[in-house]
Amino acid sequence: MYLSGEEHHHLSRVARVKIKEKVWLFDGLGMNYLARVEEIGRERTRLVVLQTMAAPEPKVKMALGQALLKAKKMEFVLQKTTELGISEFLPVVTDRAIVRVQEKGDRRRQRWQRISKEAAKQSRRAVFPSILQPSTLADVVKTRNEEKKLFLSEHRGALLKDLLLPSSHHGMTEIPASVFILVGPEGGWTQAEENIMLNHDYEAVSLGKAVLRAETAAISAVALISHFWLL
Repeated sequence: MYLSGEEHHHLSRVARVKIKEKVWLFDGLGMNYLARVEEIGRERTRLVVLQTMAAPEPKVKMALGQALLKAKKMEFVLQKTTELGISEFLPVVTDRAIVRVQEKGDRRRQRWQRISKEAAKQSRRAVFPSILQPSTLADVVKTRNEEKKLFLSEHRGALLKDLLLPSSHHGMTEIPASVFILVGPEGGWTQAEENIMLNHDYEAVSLGKAVLRAETAAISAVALISHFWLL
């Protein structure tokens, strides 16, 4: 097996792995490989695969619909929620989003893919999340078919932590096979947007009384779901 390009550079120049050292490799499709470095050249690294393992399937497939945020905040949310186990990342165009996806278009999506891939490797995830094309909220609510569909709200809904605990009054009797959670923009959802989600069988949930930044809310929600349902 040979590594070239960015992977060769990272292994030889950043991680500074030496000959005969063992490393774990991930293909992004669900397979892990234990390999030994045999040769490090200028353009590529040669390895011998010692062991192949299929990564276990996650208990719950979790997708995040994140309303468009400013570039750095959006990237931060993507990076951290990738580490926490999302399987899909869907940018959502909302009424109060101050960023328009037409700005930079495909280049921005390619950058998101790179950030997600690096975060997945950092957290040793064998499957890389899918980065979907941005969609309007009206289109999103009509097309998602997860078993459980949630949206964070500042105005209504049971506490998310209570929903995730089977023993609580609001808790699920069984953990769903898939969950999709929508997180709003920096200005929050409009009343019309909340009504659209409620009318399409989305359930409002809350993170409590504190008013959180959009990026904090997204990471907190994904972390809670990951802790109680994925691990």
